[in-house]
Parts: sequence; structure tokens; C-alpha cells
Amino acid sequence: NSQKLLRQLEGEIGIGDYIVHEDYGVGIYSGLTQEEIAGEMREYLEVKYADEDKVLVPIEQVGKLTKFIGNDNLVPKLSSLGKNSWGKLQKQVKKSVKIKAKELVEHYARRELAEAQPVASNDSNQYIKFVEDFQYQATSDQIQATNEIIHDLTQTIPMNRLLVGDVGFGKTEVAMR
Repeated sequence: NSQKLLRQLEGEIGIGDYIVHEDYGVGIYSGLTQEEIAGEMREYLEVKYADEDKVLVPIEQVGKLTKFIGNDNLVPKLSSLGKNSWGKLQKQVKKSVKIKAKELVEHYARRELAEAQPVASNDSNQYIKFVEDFQYQATSDQIQATNEIIHDLTQTIPMNRLLVGDVGFGKTEVAMR
């Protein structure tokens, strides 16, 4: 039963892995333990924090834990339980996220109101010659991407398109066209 609950954690955890408790912050998982409380033996997940502090998390509260996900080279700083550092960090992150969300909303509102000068879609003789001079025949994907970009450029709203492809698959030709 306890193993089933442990599998609820994001990814597999093992002893020594960094985990995050939603109330206490970043700690190190140090295994299952049993403690007797009020005459009843119960299972707990033991999590170690800074300053040799530890928290025993009842197994049924496994949903409050997630595996710490970060760069393999990053060694996270353990949360300090006595200083409410985790609560302060959460408040800072929430404030930062709210500011960034406000900036994004303002950015997209400005984009919605922005206008662009449409580019004429009729092909000139120079453009036709330019396209004919390409060394390779365009693929169907390149033709589709080119047509979509040309369509975007004929609109009165600013174009917002990202052209993605593997190295050597003609992104430059599409951009040039």
C-alpha cells in the first residue's frame, strides 16, 4: 500500500533524492520510517532539511511531495524550517509571476491593437526570377511554409510566425522567398 502511494510522486524517487514539500520546501528524501503515535504504528516519509532538521510526512500526505526537477549539475539549497524561507520564496515567486503575467497581458493587448503595412502579394518578374534561380526544387513543406508566410505578410496585423526545421532543410530558402 505504501509503495502504491509512493508511486504517486512525480517520477521515481530514491533515498537521497531532492524533493519539494508544498509547505516546507526543498529537502532530501531519506526513506520510510515507522513511528508509534497515540498507540498506533504509522508509516512516514522522512525528509531532511537544512540545519539537520527533519519532517515526518504521513504516508497519506504523499500528494504534498514532488520530485525536485532541475539541471543535473544544480545542487538545490535545502529549505530552512525555522526561518520561513520557503514561505518568503513562495511570496517572491508569486509576486514575480503576477508582474510577468501583467507584462504579457499588456504586450498582447498592444499586439492586438498594432497594425502593419500589408505587403503586395502579386509576384513581380524580379521575384519570379529570384525563385527560379534557387539551386534546389522546393519541397511541399517549403512551399506550404512560404505560402503561409506570404499570406501573413499581406495582412494588416503584424506577422507572428516561427519557422522551424532541421539543419540543411531549406529554412533560409523559405525566408528568402
